[in-house]
Amino acid sequence: AAAYTVFGLHPLAGQLLLAALGALTTVVVYHLGKDLFSREVGVLAGLLTACYPFFVFLSAVPITENLAIPLYAFLALALVHGARSSAWHHAVVSGCLLGLAALNRPQILGFFPLLVPLVALGWGSGWSAKLRNVALMVVCWAVILAPWTIRNRVVLHRWAPVSLQGGTALLEGNNPHTQTALTQLEHGARGWYDDPRWGSDLAGLSPVEADRAAFDLALHFIRDHPARALDYAAQKLWIFFSAYNQPIAKISWYPMLAFSLLGFWCTRRDWRRLLPIHLLVAQTILTAAIFTSMPRFRAPVEPFFLLLAAVALRRWWTLWAACPGRPGPA
Repeated sequence: AAAYTVFGLHPLAGQLLLAALGALTTVVVYHLGKDLFSREVGVLAGLLTACYPFFVFLSAVPITENLAIPLYAFLALALVHGARSSAWHHAVVSGCLLGLAALNRPQILGFFPLLVPLVALGWGSGWSAKLRNVALMVVCWAVILAPWTIRNRVVLHRWAPVSLQGGTALLEGNNPHTQTALTQLEHGARGWYDDPRWGSDLAGLSPVEADRAAFDLALHFIRDHPARALDYAAQKLWIFFSAYNQPIAKISWYPMLAFSLLGFWCTRRDWRRLLPIHLLVAQTILTAAIFTSMPRFRAPVEPFFLLLAAVALRRWWTLWAACPGRPGPA
């Protein structure tokens, strides 16, 4: 909206802004790789991010993932720095980034309970510093969300931190007709297309009433059909880790996923240092399994997959170069 306000309603203005955000993400991923591993890993991770076809495609499409990707990358960098130092300003920056990310994609609200293990296993050497950092993050998070939350209270007469779509999204992913959308996605659909029958119980309700009713209906479905809900969750995870039905998407995603899993294994002993990244990825995966899922929903955390893939590629190059008769790494 800011780009269109300044430059007028020209699609190119928005696309240039999105491209700039993509370039910024590349720089952040470089610093993340350099700070966590080495300069070589940082450079490789930055190059992978810059050349990743899905990110190139997204730079031309005005969707929330374009802002979520750099916000998550900045958040991971702030959390990693905070884990190294008990300085209060890292907690402030992290809390503000969490708030901005929540305004963009409310799914990050699920990260709130994960602050406990994150800070307990890092963020200062004493419990006083840990508690201070948690408090600072929560306060800054709340301050960023406060204006929109107050607006929701005034307009909707309900305390809603960001949006009213939580109950609806939960019901979309957990109702007797969810299989329709899942089947379409498994066969190459690019979006979540609901069965027309799923929302009949919400007809005629106000947005607030519909969201509450949807939440209750979803919980009843999960309680009454746990096996079916688990089957839905498994399918949603499969979709989450799938590529879109284009050759370039498959060629780029699946090898990168394989290398990222190898990188995860290579860095398994560094789990404490990588805990911010692991928790962000885990929360994103869990949200997709519980609510709704599409391949693009993993976009905010794909830079972390690229980072781990860079680790694996660097390890592979080091081993290859160490073979007899091979030149050493550059």
